[in-house]
Amino acid sequence: KVIDAKYKNTIKRLEYDRDSISTETSEVMKLELTEDQKNRIQAKADEIGDQYDQWFKTLTAQTSNLDSYITASSNTLRTFKAFIANIMSEGQSEEKKSKRVRVIDCIPMAKKKVSSSKDVDVVVDIIKEKLLLELESNDEIDLD
Repeated sequence: KVIDAKYKNTIKRLEYDRDSISTETSEVMKLELTEDQKNRIQAKADEIGDQYDQWFKTLTAQTSNLDSYITASSNTLRTFKAFIANIMSEGQSEEKKSKRVRVIDCIPMAKKKVSSSKDVDVVVDIIKEKLLLELESNDEIDLD
């Protein structure tokens, strides 16, 4: 049972990361990018999709290193996001006043643990308020 639970959790995490990659891809394709930029992003997304297909074909409840699949998937998602950010920044010559904000730093310590949907709503409102305040003195905010 423990093995089955770990296997199911691994599949769930991989599916979540794969879905996140699909979301990242579809959202970036809505932006005003060159065809070359879009093609490179789509090619990378397709390559990653093939990797996930391979992972799903080889994973079984008896796979000994399930945690390494979760780690690899998480790293793949993070690397893909960085790849997109790099491509999006190509050719940007106009200077914008930008600020990097770590979302977790927007949340007061007393609110960092949530246990209900009301708690989530409160935290989202706090983050929204902080980001809107930052936008008053910046052209854009880069979220971490």
